[in-house]
Amino acid sequence: GIWLNNSLGEFELNPNGLFSEEPGTRLVSNMAPTVAHRGCDAVLAIGSPGADRITTAIGMTLLNLINLNMTLDEAVQAPRLHVFIEDGVSNLACELGFDVSNSNMPLREFSGPHMYFGGVAATMWHRDHGLSVAADARRTGGTAIIRNEKE
Repeated sequence: GIWLNNSLGEFELNPNGLFSEEPGTRLVSNMAPTVAHRGCDAVLAIGSPGADRITTAIGMTLLNLINLNMTLDEAVQAPRLHVFIEDGVSNLACELGFDVSNSNMPLREFSGPHMYFGGVAATMWHRDHGLSVAADARRTGGTAIIRNEKE
């Protein structure tokens, strides 16, 4: 199973405090642990910390993996951007690697990969390639594949 955080401490989701909702109200959450499959060929499990940038981090990683045919690690490590609204104005935050010269949004540029954009962790099993794992270099941590000696 997947154990989800209850989001009570997320100030961007609960700006009026922990007890501002009526009992029984469904909590707002930006968490998006994702499990996907491609027929019998591949299974993917992916998730990320990152507050309101979680869905952007996962969405961009999936786009890189599926549409741009990157490897799992390439997709996780690729540059990211995030559009957010502040005081009613759309803003753009991005790492190096995007041409934002034509953007008319207020811009927050990062000189390289930054933990602001999440910390994707992913595992994929592919029938032809076996198991692959990726841990975002934007955060501390890593990956390991432990094989049974009998394999």
